[in-house]
Amino acid sequence: MFSTDATVHPYPAGDTSLRRFALELRSLGYDSAVATGIAERCEYEGVSFLRGTIIPGASMKEVIRAVREDRGASDVVMVCAGDMSFNRAVLTYPGVHVLKGVHAVHRSAFDHVAARSAADRGVAVDIDLTVMTCLKGVRRQRAMERLSDVARLSRKYEFPLTVSSGAHSLLGVRSVRAAIHLLSVIGLDDAEAAAALGGVRTVVDRPKPVEVIEW
Repeated sequence: MFSTDATVHPYPAGDTSLRRFALELRSLGYDSAVATGIAERCEYEGVSFLRGTIIPGASMKEVIRAVREDRGASDVVMVCAGDMSFNRAVLTYPGVHVLKGVHAVHRSAFDHVAARSAADRGVAVDIDLTVMTCLKGVRRQRAMERLSDVARLSRKYEFPLTVSSGAHSLLGVRSVRAAIHLLSVIGLDDAEAAAALGGVRTVVDRPKPVEVIEW
């Protein structure tokens, strides 16, 4: 099964070249990654890199404009989560592949209605590993609760998950084995964790929406 780090930030956004990321990712058990700031899909050292775009998502209007401007150039379009109405709208908009940052919003912002929409549209929800490795105290506890909710909803409604390190350097990348262990903390078993690590392929390979042309 494929194992993909759903977000890395190579130079110039980070301090590590794409080739160096490739060597590290391969040694840690990955065969692919989604990289921001690259011009096109590429492969180094046996690791495939997909072009990823992150849309901050200040408003649905901005998301629509950004997706239209992208015009399918990105392999993976990711939108940062917001409030309930925003998330529900994003999850039904064509061209969006992943909803990021659900751990950072209110619990009600991603509910059973959003979960159903994600499942129906084949949009993934991202699990950011930095929640477990970098946050502390109350912030970490609350974020972990959100991710546990996401895991539970994914099991019930069967929408895909992705797993990202968000690494800007080699120090930020986690091995596949470490990722599976971290995912167990929020309630994913080994099979579910493996599926989440392959989730990027699920959303990239999903059928494209049918365009209706009126004569």
